[in-house]
This record gives sequence, C-alpha cells and structure tokens, in this order.
Amino acid sequence: YTTVAEGDKILFEATTNSSEEGEYSWTGVIEGNAIIGSYLYTQKGWFLFGDTSKKRHFKGSLKSE
Repeated sequence: YTTVAEGDKILFEATTNSSEEGEYSWTGVIEGNAIIGSYLYTQKGWFLFGDTSKKRHFKGSLKSE
C-alpha cells in the first residue's frame, strides 16, 4: 500500500492478491472523519473464459456519538 498526505487529506492505494479470490486494487481519500474511494476486483478466468472485473465505489464516516 501507499499513502500520501496532502494538507488535511490522506490519499491511499493498495493491492491485495489471492490465488483463490483474485486481485483487489483499492484507491481513495480520507479527509477528517470521512472516507471515499473505489476498488477494482479482478478474477482470473479459466480455459476459454477471460478475466472478470468489477469496479465498486464506497464512502463512509465515523459514527457520531
């Protein structure tokens, strides 16, 4: 993973790999108590079928008490 601080923001990138589950590539920004980002999921195909990719977005924040 990598992180870069820009003012009060933290930008991040990460990649996780699994021979059974495939690869996830994450990117996003954390600012204050909030996070926003996306991930690209890629699973290797087999025989005549190609790779499968899905992109998803997410956002969230700390729950206030």
